[in-house]
Amino acid sequence: MATELQFLEYKDALLIRATKQPGLVNATASAVVAGGFVAIVVHAYVSAAAGVLPAAAVAAALGFVAGKLPRRSELRVTNLEYVSQTFGACGFRGARSIPRFDVRWLEYQDDASGPESDRPGGLYAVLKHRNVCILPYLSPEQTTEAIERIATRFPDFGGRRPGPSAFGSHVISLGLDSPNSKP
Repeated sequence: MATELQFLEYKDALLIRATKQPGLVNATASAVVAGGFVAIVVHAYVSAAAGVLPAAAVAAALGFVAGKLPRRSELRVTNLEYVSQTFGACGFRGARSIPRFDVRWLEYQDDASGPESDRPGGLYAVLKHRNVCILPYLSPEQTTEAIERIATRFPDFGGRRPGPSAFGSHVISLGLDSPNSKP
């Protein structure tokens, strides 16, 4: 399903909200998994076989409803930080705060979710040693729009750390990052 994107301007911040309405396939899969799990557990631990079907039906109905609830994420951008919050089908899932100074650039990354990884597609902050999803569920076009709005709202956003080293001229550089350096 498509994701709805909303931009809210505040005095000192830009709030970007992404709301994703799950499709019928997700809701049906949630219902099947919930009903099947409850049927197995009830059958294994309750001696009355008559209780399996009603318990599984209730669990499947609840799984379907939970699977249809919208997923929402918010990104609050200020001069100092990016604060990302994600709200899943059953409520608050987590928050993450990243100082703007640590972010090298923002980019779109494809959905890489699978059995061993939970990396949703969307807006990612590229840090020195890792990438962090700060606004999931976005398409490449929506990600580009979000980056442009951030850059418009905060003109000093250059995508890289601004200015010279915090240590001034007291750091010895080997110059290995310059294009003219030879190995």
